[in-house]
Amino acid sequence: MLFRKLCYVVLIFCCIQKTPLFAQSLSLLTPLADDLRESSGLLFLDERLITHEDGGTPAAFLLELDTLTGETNRLVVVNNAVNRDWEGLCHDEEYIYIGDFGNNLGTRTNLGIYKIAIDEYLNNNTVDASYISFSYEDQIDFESSTSHNFDAEAFIAYGDSLYIFTKNRGDYQTNIYPISKTPGDYTIRKKGSLPVDCLISDATFNEKTKTIGLIGYYLVLPIFISIEDVTNDHFESFTFRRYELEVINGYSHQIEGIAPRNDHSFFISAEKNAVASQALYEIDLNLSNTNNSVNKTTLAYPNPTSHLLHIADQLEYYKLYNSHGRLIKQGQESTLDVHTLQQGIYNLCIKYADKYPVECMSIIKQ
Repeated sequence: MLFRKLCYVVLIFCCIQKTPLFAQSLSLLTPLADDLRESSGLLFLDERLITHEDGGTPAAFLLELDTLTGETNRLVVVNNAVNRDWEGLCHDEEYIYIGDFGNNLGTRTNLGIYKIAIDEYLNNNTVDASYISFSYEDQIDFESSTSHNFDAEAFIAYGDSLYIFTKNRGDYQTNIYPISKTPGDYTIRKKGSLPVDCLISDATFNEKTKTIGLIGYYLVLPIFISIEDVTNDHFESFTFRRYELEVINGYSHQIEGIAPRNDHSFFISAEKNAVASQALYEIDLNLSNTNNSVNKTTLAYPNPTSHLLHIADQLEYYKLYNSHGRLIKQGQESTLDVHTLQQGIYNLCIKYADKYPVECMSIIKQ
């Protein structure tokens, strides 16, 4: 179950600091067309880069982008749909999903997701949509607010469910809500939270590489978060990295869409804002300082352990978190006595003086 995976992601994200694990420059692929000021979601499907406008368009439609020129080269009208505030795209093997769940002021009571068949989309200029309606179980206040936690711009498809990542204007975390892919009306329940310290604006999952990508921004600082090497249902093997992004002067920091381009790079789109232009970027993880990472099998041993945990030398510091994400131990010593801890899974994060980034791993206390 992805829920179990995300529970482990919650623990890993508790290791995040506002200090970056990496600084990374976004590569500008092209400015976007003048009439595409708000590219709010991205999808790379069948070698086509698909996007949509934010809410308020006269019709509901998807657009395809030329990645060399930034111009739109195809428009597909979505029947049975209204673009109230479209904010995200994702897909599985059969369907494209459009997230109409933007909720800037927390007042909406008509949140939903449109579902269209991929085959119909690829072969027609108009497609019919079915609808998944939902409300948040824990939202009881619908008064207008700029500091609430019920906006959303990001979701992924996994298994038989969709997973919504909220854009928390109140606490700068993201909450995780699973919802069925089957059209209907649902009350969805929060299953976890990630302390991302930014406003999450899109998400993507690469099934081939088992990588979850999240993007967002903190004030005017774009953020990219990569959860890599997800190898089983319990996130027992993972690599976690957080990037603070640099953009070219004159182009927007307000990144809003993400889609995997290949196994190691992502398309990222940015909306026009008051001082900068809309753009299509790329981030290539192969260009990062990942060669400075250490082998996880030598980070700490033995694992599992019942008494002593030996941490590789030359560390700057370590931090140990329990299953609720609470920091329980930290220090600089290379041998850690854990015999008084309760049995269970813990998360150990290690910072080395001469390496990027902070490395995190799960520790089993027997």
